[in-house]
Amino acid sequence: MMATTQIEIWSKNGWVHNFLKLFFEMETFPSFYGLVGSVFVLSLITFPYVYIGLAAMFRRFDYQMIDASKTLGDNSFQTTRKIIFPLVRPTIVAGSLLVSLYVLSDFGAVSLLRFNTFTIAIFNRMYNSISNYGVLEISLLAILFCFIILFIESRTKNEARHFSNSNLSKNKKADLGIWKWVLLPISLIPLIFGFILPISVLIYWLIIGFGEDTGFRDVIQPTINTIMISSVSALFITLVSIPLLITINKKIRILSFVIDKVSYIGLSLPGIIVSMSLVFFCIDYFDYIYQTFIVLVLGYFISFLPAALGPIKSSMSQIDPKLEDASLTLGAGRIKTYVNVIIKLSSPGFIYGGVLVFILCLKELPATLILSPIGFQTLATEIWSNASEAFFVKTALASIVLVIIAGVPSYIFMSNDLSKRLGN
Repeated sequence: MMATTQIEIWSKNGWVHNFLKLFFEMETFPSFYGLVGSVFVLSLITFPYVYIGLAAMFRRFDYQMIDASKTLGDNSFQTTRKIIFPLVRPTIVAGSLLVSLYVLSDFGAVSLLRFNTFTIAIFNRMYNSISNYGVLEISLLAILFCFIILFIESRTKNEARHFSNSNLSKNKKADLGIWKWVLLPISLIPLIFGFILPISVLIYWLIIGFGEDTGFRDVIQPTINTIMISSVSALFITLVSIPLLITINKKIRILSFVIDKVSYIGLSLPGIIVSMSLVFFCIDYFDYIYQTFIVLVLGYFISFLPAALGPIKSSMSQIDPKLEDASLTLGAGRIKTYVNVIIKLSSPGFIYGGVLVFILCLKELPATLILSPIGFQTLATEIWSNASEAFFVKTALASIVLVIIAGVPSYIFMSNDLSKRLGN
């Protein structure tokens, strides 16, 4: 959806080109396809992976440390370097890791923008070749790149750990001076280009198709199906991530390392590879769960587990181990300590991870097409089927509904009321 609307805006004879032709004679126009368009679209798509994680971190940021730093004579730059950056670094690294793996596995945007990547090569080999050996080779190469990204991520980690003991931060306004006029336009870029303009294109398609059959009734059941399967999958993946993260944080020799690194492979693989692997596995060993909701949720779990692990792990990394030791010293058992200390203090990360997985499940197409039960339609499959048949009015309606569904949990999570409840 993002790629389609951006092409409508920036391609030749698109919105921008037609607007400029009103004032200038511009028969030629720079191509939006290829590397430039792919970078632009994927940046807009993956921006929330970093931003919402930072928002979750700042929900429990202890601003008293900044005041203490300035009281001790540090200026704004020194305070940022010594206090703010060490605390936000794990969240930035976790978000950047998700962005890298998502870009590595993306298919829809790069295919529409005609930029050849691993996923395009895998798709072409799978559907245009009799043998699947080429698919296996390219998939293994994609996994190799995944491990390279994980290696780089592990090398960027700082051995020193920094903690924030505040569970609730009071929003403080900073006087930016003249810099606010520089930062304001920059902060509006994701909002304008990633939300307002794409939504405007969808509304425009609805307006020009006004009076036609918009397919409103056809969207009701896919909407219910989308909310149901995405909610169940997000809850399941978030709950399963708890024991995995406890194992990772306890550093149980090789087991922690294997779980930490292997869990990220699913996000680096195209959804079609994960789905086809599950199809072959189920047919050979568990044919009774083939084309059931169980295998669909399992496909989401393999693909989107890193989306839950990243923000939760970054939230847990800011918890002072002394709090856990104090709880155990006061007689609380390990389970009670994990629930009352670790999980409660990491609640913004858990909610962010759940929201992120929910949004990813909303728009997942390959796994839903291949693994879902027969006749099970979601908004993603509805958008894909309508767009492939050039029913842009129905595509716009389903897309707007999808944006609304994805926006509701994001808005609730970002609201200050939720932050206060989490702090309490």
